[in-house]
Amino acid sequence: MVLRSEKPAATEEPARTLEASYFYPFAVHAPLETMNCVAAVRPNECELWTPTQDPNDLQRDAAKMLGIAPEKVKVHVTSIGGGFGRRLANDYAFEAIEVSRVVEAPVQVLWTRPDDTRHGHFQAASVHRLSAGLDVAGKMIRWRHTKAGSLHNLGGVDKPPTPNDAPFYQGYAWGVYDLPYAIPDLEMAYVPVDLPVPHGPWRAVFAPGSVFARESFIDELAHAQSVDPLAFRLDLLQGDEPFQAGDITIDRQRLRRVLELVRDKSGWDWAKKPASAEGRGLACNIYDANTTSPMSSMWW
Repeated sequence: MVLRSEKPAATEEPARTLEASYFYPFAVHAPLETMNCVAAVRPNECELWTPTQDPNDLQRDAAKMLGIAPEKVKVHVTSIGGGFGRRLANDYAFEAIEVSRVVEAPVQVLWTRPDDTRHGHFQAASVHRLSAGLDVAGKMIRWRHTKAGSLHNLGGVDKPPTPNDAPFYQGYAWGVYDLPYAIPDLEMAYVPVDLPVPHGPWRAVFAPGSVFARESFIDELAHAQSVDPLAFRLDLLQGDEPFQAGDITIDRQRLRRVLELVRDKSGWDWAKKPASAEGRGLACNIYDANTTSPMSSMWW
């Protein structure tokens, strides 16, 4: 499924093409506080104390489970010791409700860490195939990025309104179709793959794997030409007018300013080689119209 395609009328053939594949594994939430719930089921009422990100649905579903009116279910939302999308599912609360109903007494259900890892949902794995074409001067003139991934399957797999619905699949390909860089010939695509492993919301949802692949490839392209990866990105962020990619507004000027600020504040100097036990890197992205650019130095 092609998500975004922009091709000039006169297409220049690249003098050099580089390709790479990136594999992003399933990722567990692993919040500091494992799943837990205190449930007190009484005749025609239920009271819950639980860290949940979705109390309204919990109230509705608990009422349906017990065959009582929703207003008879009281949900106390406690402090969340890490949610990240995991506590949008209330399976652990339903477990506590069932136990309390059977023993006819208040109970506390607290999952062990192995339980939490084995029975939680994951962030979906994905595979990314990228290629870039460079002209004789080393300027990038062509970009291709195809993501193979799975749609969320916790509540059944969503189906697109039409067979080839690009906006629908863009929602599963953040970091792919919303490429911020100015490249004249580009095409981004998504290939849905059914996976049997339960997966759903996880922190930045669909962006981490896609941005990891895209920004890693940008670094590899800079390395292949022996150029500063920060300067390489700045060269690709020319153009001051914001533009739309799906429902995301891309502001290259703002992203460029963020990179320049990172460069200036960090004392970035690519010509100065790091010590043998030191590494450095950076990446940038526009996530839901918010501009970010992490930069890190590492020692080992």
